[in-house]
Amino acid sequence: MKIRQIEIEQFGPWRNLELPFDGHPFEMIYGPNEAGKSSLMRFVRGILYGYETDQLDGPRGDFGEDRRLGALRVEHQGVEYRLRRTAEWNERGTLEIQRLSGGTEYREPDVAAIMKSITGDTDEVLFHNIFAVGLDEIQHLASLHDDEVGQHIYGLTLGPEGRRILRANRQSERELHRLFLPETNRGELLELLAEEDRLRHEIEECTNNSGLYQQKKQQLDSLRQTIDELRTQQQNLQRDQRGCRFMEMIYKPWRQVFDYEQELKHLPPRRKLPEGGLAELKRLDREIREARQSYRSQRGSYRQGLKQTTDLKPDTGVRRHAQSMRSLLDQRGWYRDEKDRLDSYHTDLRSANEELERELQQLNLKWPGITLDRCRQIKATPSNSRTLLAAARKYQRALSRRNRFRKKYDSRVKRNQARLAELSQFQQELGGLTISEALIRARQQLSNVKRRLELQLQMQAFQERMERSQQQLAHQEERIGLPTIAYLGITIFVLGGLFFVALGLWEAVQTGWLVGAIYGFLGMTAAGIGWSIKSHFRDVVSETVRETQDDLFDTRARINQLQKEADSLYDPSAHDLGDAPDAESLIDRAYQKVQELEAKLAIEQKSKSERESLSRWRKQLQDRQRKVAEFRQQWVQQLQRIGLPESVKIDDTFAIWEQVQSTMAADANVRQLEETVALRRGGLEHYETQVRHIHDDLADEGEAVTKDQNLLGLFPQWERMLGQYGEWRSVRRKHRAETRDNRREVRRLQKQYEELRTRRSGLLEKAGVHSLQEYAELEEKLTRRAEIEDLLAIAREDLNRLAATEPDLAIVAEDLERFDPTANKHRLTDLADKEKVVADKLSRRLEESGALKQQLSQWESDQSLMKFRQQLSVVRAKLQESTSRWLGVQVGQEITRQIQNRYERTQQPEVLANASRYFTELTDGRYQNVWTPLGKRHLCLEDGQKQVFRVEQVSRGTRELLFLSLRMALVQQFHARGIELPFILDDVMVNFDQGRTETALATLLKWAEEGQQILCFTCHLHLAKMLEDRGVKTFHLPKHRAAAEAGNRWAG
Repeated sequence: MKIRQIEIEQFGPWRNLELPFDGHPFEMIYGPNEAGKSSLMRFVRGILYGYETDQLDGPRGDFGEDRRLGALRVEHQGVEYRLRRTAEWNERGTLEIQRLSGGTEYREPDVAAIMKSITGDTDEVLFHNIFAVGLDEIQHLASLHDDEVGQHIYGLTLGPEGRRILRANRQSERELHRLFLPETNRGELLELLAEEDRLRHEIEECTNNSGLYQQKKQQLDSLRQTIDELRTQQQNLQRDQRGCRFMEMIYKPWRQVFDYEQELKHLPPRRKLPEGGLAELKRLDREIREARQSYRSQRGSYRQGLKQTTDLKPDTGVRRHAQSMRSLLDQRGWYRDEKDRLDSYHTDLRSANEELERELQQLNLKWPGITLDRCRQIKATPSNSRTLLAAARKYQRALSRRNRFRKKYDSRVKRNQARLAELSQFQQELGGLTISEALIRARQQLSNVKRRLELQLQMQAFQERMERSQQQLAHQEERIGLPTIAYLGITIFVLGGLFFVALGLWEAVQTGWLVGAIYGFLGMTAAGIGWSIKSHFRDVVSETVRETQDDLFDTRARINQLQKEADSLYDPSAHDLGDAPDAESLIDRAYQKVQELEAKLAIEQKSKSERESLSRWRKQLQDRQRKVAEFRQQWVQQLQRIGLPESVKIDDTFAIWEQVQSTMAADANVRQLEETVALRRGGLEHYETQVRHIHDDLADEGEAVTKDQNLLGLFPQWERMLGQYGEWRSVRRKHRAETRDNRREVRRLQKQYEELRTRRSGLLEKAGVHSLQEYAELEEKLTRRAEIEDLLAIAREDLNRLAATEPDLAIVAEDLERFDPTANKHRLTDLADKEKVVADKLSRRLEESGALKQQLSQWESDQSLMKFRQQLSVVRAKLQESTSRWLGVQVGQEITRQIQNRYERTQQPEVLANASRYFTELTDGRYQNVWTPLGKRHLCLEDGQKQVFRVEQVSRGTRELLFLSLRMALVQQFHARGIELPFILDDVMVNFDQGRTETALATLLKWAEEGQQILCFTCHLHLAKMLEDRGVKTFHLPKHRAAAEAGNRWAG
């Protein structure tokens, strides 16, 4: 089963939600926290198994819903279904299933069978634990301990081999406890050891009677102790000889390693020098020397040019006033033009005064007695003009609205009066009934006419059915008699039967009773078949006739019932509809009457609402009249504030206002011209003062100038002096440009010099030296260090190979440092001599011990000790047998444990095998196997180094990956059994890092491409973007709001 679309009409925070899935097996639904993702998961589970009720205590939900309803569009076995569940609050709900085919919906009657096929007969708990999991379920193993789930994971049916292994382990434990139980110091071995000690004690008591026996035995014990000491001395001497030979063998390679290590201590540590660094340093030193020489040469040229520029001095006294003189010379034309414009402004001023007088006379005609001073007191500002215009518009608009509203009001009153007159006349025609009562009566007549027509149609159908039943009955009665060919066939069967019976009797008489019996049996069979065919045919036809007669009786009863119902629907008041040729025309007239009455009722209701509306309009008309008075008062107050005469004539007032503005504009023009004349006269005077002042300063400084009353006559002298000053500045500018170029070149050379020094310092700093010579020495030492390290590795390899020949001997570096080859050779000779002496002593003591043992055995061979010795031998044999059996059980138990370990890792349930494969992919190969101990319910993990971990020993992220792998394996096993349900995840990757998240997404996408549908809910935007980058469509849910505010919610 695959989900194709989620349709929620009302559930939790969602209203009218549709999530269409375009067929991709992996669907990502993103939404922030509180967006309703968990509600979507509960909705899917509720559609399949019923809505939750155990956590709903109140009469309504958190979002005010009193019903929960929605649907899932799913595809199962190539057929598309629509599963719709409707439930009142706190109910599981009623499920409806519709099969979708070619745009048509067919309702399925057997809902339980289809849901059993879709869900694979799984219950809600299994679906919640396996197919729809969130972060809480993925973090705990308890959700996988359900009996049905545990059956698949832990493989509670071990199989015959597993049972044999467990049985062997239990038998081994019981045998070990029988032979030896350390906790209680009991067992067969301890009992045999105690019996052996008792028998030895008895034998010793029997032999203690002889003092000589005790003396010889003590002597034998002393000899045994001496022999042990001599053997220990011999072993020590041999070990010392091996140590000396080993020291002599490894001293030379150890000395080489020691010398190399000492030399390495005096060499600098290995570091990476820049490639070609020495040649680069030499090149940089050469370039630095060349850059230093160029810099010093260019700096001398720069200083010489700077001195020449400083020594240049101007030959005239014009330098201080040159700027002002040029500016004043540039303004010569302005001076001449300004004098001409000043005369023109005087003429304009006289014309402006005359215009002001004319405007004031025009204003006196509209506003008698107005003076220029009074006019200047009027606030003729743009803001006042806008305010006055706004007040006038409000006053005019209020007047216009009041007049238009009054016209509409009068028109509606006239129309309403006409409707009332028409309704009054229509009610008189109804004969005292109201329009509502007449409408109810007409609708009842229409219903009765329609019902009578339906009854007539049903009676006609039943009449036709009765006629067909009568015809069928007549035909069946004709078929009660068999056809001629049927009678012929039956006759042939009966005659054949009689013939075979007769033949059987004949054969029985002539040849034998067995052949006769066979023929007789065939004859009776043929006769029976013929008679059975005739009887069966008659029974079938008779049964058909009885059924047809019953159906005919039921049809007649139904026709009588319908006729009675039609008679009961007769209404005498229906005669006012008039005579109609047929029932359909009568229905049309009834429809027309109902429509006419509904239209009149609508008019009546409209007239009623119109009266209420006219009452409200009267109040609005009064309000508009009050607004007109209010705006008129504001208009008068605005005139008083500005200073205009009070008047309600807006056009006359604006004519005075425009004339006042014209007069004020003429007055402003006069004032502006007066200010302009004064300003320009001041500018000319200021220009003449500057020229005179500079000319007097030049004369005082000794310049060759002449005094002239006409300013224009002084300017040629100034031009001559400025020309001489310009020539001096050109020469000085040239020298300064050359100086700037020299300075720029000096800076460039200095920068180049500094860059070369910086590069050289960088190379030296990387190498950790201060000069070129130190760099060369360092490079030579590093080369030597590399050679020494290679030789040291070879020497250590030789030393380790020699040390491996004597793994039991431990030699420290201090012994090798103190080693002397000559002294070691002498010590070897001394040790060999001592070993020879000890060997001679040991040989003599062994001979003495053998003689004493022989003597003691003769004393112990008397008859009194035979019984104890035989018993002791029997006990020792049993002890040896029990010890062998105990060792065998120990070895067998170890072998069984190894077999069990191999069996646990290789013969696991199919779910754990698939989980191991998914877990290896999710962890990038770090863990290779997931298994469970035989007969236990806990999991173990095995990494690439064959180390085994319990689930509690790994990190939280690894546990979540493991539990995700187990659920994927369970879903795959259910899929193999024909249970195809979507795999739903709710923010299960929130604790994964970037690498694990990408690996998990890749594994899930690969699994989805194999045919498994996966719905993944998340509140992390980076997961949605990662999937979008992989080409997977992502649904974005809006942020959660209350259902009353959210309205329709769409996703995608």
